Amino acid sequence: MSDADLFPVSARTLVVQLDRGIDRDRPCCTNLATIYVGKPPHSAELRCACCGRHRGWLPHEASEFLKAITKQFGAPTEPIMLSDNSIGDHVMSNSKYDNPNAGVLFKNENKQSETHSDYRGELNAAGIDYWVDGYVRTSKKGTRFISFKLKPKKEETKAKPEFNDAISF
Repeated sequence: MSDADLFPVSARTLVVQLDRGIDRDRPCCTNLATIYVGKPPHSAELRCACCGRHRGWLPHEASEFLKAITKQFGAPTEPIMLSDNSIGDHVMSNSKYDNPNAGVLFKNENKQSETHSDYRGELNAAGIDYWVDGYVRTSKKGTRFISFKLKPKKEETKAKPEFNDAISF
Protein backbone atom coordinates (compact mmCIF):
# COMPACT_ATOMS: atom_id res chain seq x y z
CA MET A 1 0.00 0.00 0.00
CA SER A 2 1.53 3.32 -1.06
CA ASP A 3 1.39 6.65 0.78
CA ALA A 4 -0.97 7.93 -1.93
CA ASP A 5 -3.33 5.00 -1.19
CA LEU A 6 -3.25 5.67 2.56
CA PHE A 7 -3.44 9.45 2.34
CA PRO A 8 -5.35 10.14 -0.90
CA VAL A 9 -5.55 13.77 -1.97
CA SER A 10 -9.32 13.62 -2.41
CA ALA A 11 -10.31 11.74 0.76
CA ARG A 12 -8.03 13.15 3.48
CA THR A 13 -9.92 11.19 6.09
CA LEU A 14 -7.12 10.20 8.46
CA VAL A 15 -7.06 12.62 11.38
CA VAL A 16 -4.66 12.63 14.35
CA GLN A 17 -4.79 14.47 17.67
CA LEU A 18 -1.49 16.37 17.99
CA ASP A 19 0.14 16.17 21.41
CA ARG A 20 3.77 16.87 20.56
CA GLY A 21 5.87 19.39 22.45
CA ILE A 22 5.52 21.94 19.65
CA ASP A 23 1.74 21.50 19.64
CA ARG A 24 1.57 22.28 23.35
CA ASP A 25 3.94 25.27 22.96
CA ARG A 26 2.32 26.64 19.79
CA PRO A 27 -1.18 25.16 19.40
CA CYS A 28 -3.32 25.63 16.32
CA CYS A 29 -7.13 25.61 16.50
CA THR A 30 -8.11 22.24 18.05
CA ASN A 31 -4.72 20.52 17.50
CA LEU A 32 -6.41 18.03 15.17
CA ALA A 33 -4.45 17.39 11.99
CA THR A 34 -5.36 15.80 8.68
CA ILE A 35 -2.71 13.63 7.03
CA TYR A 36 -1.78 14.54 3.46
CA VAL A 37 0.62 12.90 1.03
CA GLY A 38 4.11 14.23 1.79
CA LYS A 39 6.67 15.70 -0.53
CA PRO A 40 9.93 13.73 -0.79
CA PRO A 41 11.79 12.95 1.38
CA HIS A 42 8.74 13.06 3.71
CA SER A 43 6.11 10.34 3.64
CA ALA A 44 3.23 12.48 4.92
CA GLU A 45 2.36 16.04 5.89
CA LEU A 46 0.26 17.13 8.87
CA ARG A 47 -2.11 20.08 8.34
CA CYS A 48 -4.54 21.63 10.81
CA ALA A 49 -7.94 20.01 10.30
CA CYS A 50 -9.65 23.41 10.84
CA CYS A 51 -7.56 26.03 9.01
CA GLY A 52 -5.27 23.85 6.82
CA ARG A 53 -2.03 25.35 8.21
CA HIS A 54 1.10 23.19 7.96
CA ARG A 55 1.71 21.52 11.35
CA GLY A 56 4.68 19.30 10.53
CA TRP A 57 5.76 16.08 8.89
CA LEU A 58 4.69 12.59 9.89
CA PRO A 59 7.75 10.43 10.63
CA HIS A 60 8.27 7.46 8.30
CA GLU A 61 7.91 5.04 11.20
CA ALA A 62 4.52 6.53 12.13
CA SER A 63 3.44 6.43 8.49
CA GLU A 64 4.41 2.75 8.22
CA PHE A 65 2.54 2.00 11.47
CA LEU A 66 -0.62 3.72 10.17
CA LYS A 67 -0.38 1.79 6.89
CA ALA A 68 -0.14 -1.52 8.75
CA ILE A 69 -3.04 -0.70 11.09
CA THR A 70 -5.23 0.57 8.26
CA LYS A 71 -4.48 -2.50 6.15
CA GLN A 72 -5.29 -4.82 9.07
CA PHE A 73 -8.32 -3.06 10.60
CA GLY A 74 -9.45 -0.34 8.18
CA ALA A 75 -9.23 3.41 8.70
CA PRO A 76 -9.66 4.55 12.32
CA THR A 77 -12.96 6.28 13.09
CA GLU A 78 -11.55 8.40 15.94
CA PRO A 79 -8.41 10.58 15.88
CA ILE A 80 -5.25 8.78 16.98
CA MET A 81 -3.01 10.61 19.48
CA LEU A 82 0.36 11.61 17.95
CA SER A 83 3.04 12.61 20.43
CA ASP A 84 6.77 13.19 20.08
CA ASN A 85 7.67 9.51 20.25
CA SER A 86 4.41 7.59 19.93
CA ILE A 87 1.27 7.28 17.87
CA GLY A 88 -1.61 5.79 19.77
CA ASP A 89 -0.11 3.07 21.99
CA HIS A 90 2.75 2.38 19.57
CA VAL A 91 6.05 3.80 20.82
CA MET A 92 8.39 4.76 18.01
CA SER A 93 12.14 4.49 18.21
CA ASN A 94 13.95 6.99 20.39
CA SER A 95 16.21 8.05 17.54
CA LYS A 96 15.47 11.67 16.73
CA TYR A 97 16.00 13.12 13.29
CA ASP A 98 19.39 14.73 13.66
CA ASN A 99 19.97 17.72 11.44
CA PRO A 100 22.53 19.86 13.27
CA ASN A 101 23.22 23.43 12.21
CA ALA A 102 20.09 23.68 10.07
CA GLY A 103 16.70 25.32 10.37
CA VAL A 104 13.54 26.43 8.61
CA LEU A 105 11.44 29.62 8.45
CA PHE A 106 7.81 30.01 7.37
CA LYS A 107 5.87 33.19 6.67
CA ASN A 108 3.96 34.20 9.80
CA GLU A 109 0.36 34.00 8.62
CA ASN A 110 -0.93 34.94 12.10
CA LYS A 111 0.86 38.29 12.37
CA GLN A 112 -1.46 40.54 14.39
CA SER A 113 0.64 43.70 14.77
CA GLU A 114 3.70 45.35 13.24
CA THR A 115 5.82 44.24 16.19
CA HIS A 116 5.17 40.54 15.49
CA SER A 117 7.71 38.64 13.41
CA ASP A 118 7.28 38.33 9.65
CA TYR A 119 8.67 34.78 9.66
CA ARG A 120 8.72 32.03 12.31
CA GLY A 121 10.52 28.73 12.50
CA GLU A 122 13.07 26.65 14.30
CA LEU A 123 16.71 25.72 13.99
CA ASN A 124 19.40 23.63 15.57
CA ALA A 125 22.77 25.23 16.23
CA ALA A 126 25.57 23.24 17.83
CA GLY A 127 23.07 20.67 19.11
CA ILE A 128 20.74 23.21 20.77
CA ASP A 129 17.18 23.69 19.45
CA TYR A 130 15.87 27.25 19.07
CA TRP A 131 12.69 29.04 18.04
CA VAL A 132 13.49 31.64 15.35
CA ASP A 133 11.65 34.89 14.63
CA GLY A 134 12.54 36.76 11.43
CA TYR A 135 11.81 40.42 10.82
CA VAL A 136 11.95 42.02 7.36
CA ARG A 137 13.90 45.29 7.64
CA THR A 138 15.21 47.95 5.28
CA SER A 139 18.71 49.39 5.66
CA LYS A 140 19.52 53.09 5.40
CA LYS A 141 20.62 52.45 1.81
CA GLY A 142 17.25 50.85 0.98
CA THR A 143 18.43 47.23 0.92
CA ARG A 144 15.92 44.76 2.37
CA PHE A 145 17.15 42.10 4.78
CA ILE A 146 15.88 39.79 7.52
CA SER A 147 16.99 40.15 11.12
CA PHE A 148 16.62 37.23 13.50
CA LYS A 149 15.87 36.61 17.17
CA LEU A 150 16.57 33.21 18.73
CA LYS A 151 14.93 31.72 21.80
CA PRO A 152 16.00 28.35 23.22
CA LYS A 153 13.20 25.79 23.00
CA LYS A 154 13.99 24.52 26.47
CA GLU A 155 14.49 27.40 28.85
CA GLU A 156 17.11 26.58 31.45
CA THR A 157 15.59 26.92 34.87
CA LYS A 158 17.53 29.06 37.27
CA ALA A 159 18.59 27.26 40.42
CA LYS A 160 16.33 28.27 43.29
CA PRO A 161 18.06 28.96 46.58
CA GLU A 162 17.44 26.34 49.20
CA PHE A 163 16.07 27.51 52.50
CA ASN A 164 16.41 25.66 55.76
CA ASP A 165 13.14 26.16 57.61
CA ALA A 166 14.43 24.50 60.75
CA ILE A 167 14.61 26.87 63.68
CA SER A 168 17.47 26.21 66.03
CA PHE A 169 17.25 27.21 69.69
